[in-house]
Amino acid sequence: MEPVKPENMEKRPDFFITVKPRFADTDANAHVYFSNYLTYFDMALFEYFKTVGCSFDWFVENGMNLYYAEALTRFKDSAVFGDTLHVHTKISSFGNTSFTNDFFIFDKTTDRFLNSGHTVSVVINSTTGKPVPVPGEFKNAVIKFEKNETR
Repeated sequence: MEPVKPENMEKRPDFFITVKPRFADTDANAHVYFSNYLTYFDMALFEYFKTVGCSFDWFVENGMNLYYAEALTRFKDSAVFGDTLHVHTKISSFGNTSFTNDFFIFDKTTDRFLNSGHTVSVVINSTTGKPVPVPGEFKNAVIKFEKNETR
């Protein structure tokens, strides 16, 4: 599965977080090191969970954990120390035990598109370590949020 490219999007996801890359996030070329974009994806996803009403703690309290089964990122341009980034995210699809999260990163000041990607999260029973169905409460909260019923 390939991430949606911004030029093919009717609009980027409404939900975003703001990230300011640290100097430590950069490489010898003074660009944000490639793996840090996955960290930014992770930060955005966990804030998204809180916003829809099912934080990561909610999963843990209900005997579940989340494992990433897949992560993909595509680079269009690079960010540097001092940039301010908007990391947009949404859950784009649900499987039986998994869901796909799409991400799009833009420079806040110039609106320059930097990166897109996705992760696939699998819901795991904390005791058995085996996949379990995506909770209906979580799925419904996401659907409601994405239909703008909670905003």
